[in-house]
Amino acid sequence: MDRGIPKNISKITGRANKVMRSNIARQMYGDNTFKLGLRLGRRSMNSWPYFDSLFFCPMNSAPLVSIITVTFNNADYLGQCIQSVLAQSLSDWEWLIINNGSNDGTAEILNELSDERIVLVNLNENLGVSVGRNEGLKRMTGKLFTFLDGDDVLPLESLRSRAKILQEDDQIGAVDGSTLTFHEDLSNVIARYKPSFHGIPLVPLLSLDGTCFFGNTWMLRKKDVEYAFRPGLSHGEELLFYAEYAGDVKYSYTSETVLFYRKHGESAMNNLNGLIAGYIKVGKELEVLEGISDSNIKSYKTAARRIMFRSFLKNFQLLEALKAWIKLAP
Repeated sequence: MDRGIPKNISKITGRANKVMRSNIARQMYGDNTFKLGLRLGRRSMNSWPYFDSLFFCPMNSAPLVSIITVTFNNADYLGQCIQSVLAQSLSDWEWLIINNGSNDGTAEILNELSDERIVLVNLNENLGVSVGRNEGLKRMTGKLFTFLDGDDVLPLESLRSRAKILQEDDQIGAVDGSTLTFHEDLSNVIARYKPSFHGIPLVPLLSLDGTCFFGNTWMLRKKDVEYAFRPGLSHGEELLFYAEYAGDVKYSYTSETVLFYRKHGESAMNNLNGLIAGYIKVGKELEVLEGISDSNIKSYKTAARRIMFRSFLKNFQLLEALKAWIKLAP
């Protein structure tokens, strides 16, 4: 049976797979489990047929979780992303991958996948991450959904740990988890995010206090609404999305790490000018969003102002820091 395994996966992942087996795998599985995996044989860590036979689940009904990924020119990293999804301990998922007009070999990698849980959408041009995610939102059929970027990696228990909380308590509508940020080659952890908030998340979300928001790590219970990101937003789009569709639901989190975030030259977090533009656009959108108070907006702008001012100063860009302070005035 063709299990949707790319024949050139060793070339796709290359040297970085060794990094996953050594540094990341220990954090994914724990040191003892990692050693057990080595005793079971190398194929337990880098052979796709092993993972597939262990976790494969035919899609005979609507899946529990929909994963939405928008990818643009992520060929260098996509192999690890694919591997991490296929290796999830929870197999009851569908994966909607939107190729946003890539021209670096991403399409060739994706076209080799034939796992029936994967839905591939090829766009002729890069229409932006928000438009791409909207393509996934329109097609998703899962009871729960989450987002994943094509250059990031899911730890083994990422889906299961979040879905478990949502299944056990129907009063909870959003579940988060910890994030580890790595250098481009995934060799060293450079930052850790751990949520600490339980409850209705709108106030801490918009105050940017770091207790409930890192990025696209929330798993949401699907509601009977038409979900959509604002076209044109490429920074801050998740924050606005969560504020609009999940700001009034009960938020919780798992103690598990749910994302390995890769920080590299093209990462959104490295683009300070893009970030400040995103903060300004999000602020304007919040002003016309129902259920958002003036105090919520003021808290958001005050926090964004402080964050961008400090970020520019950290990079010794005093003039840009002063401009940010003025532009983001509450």
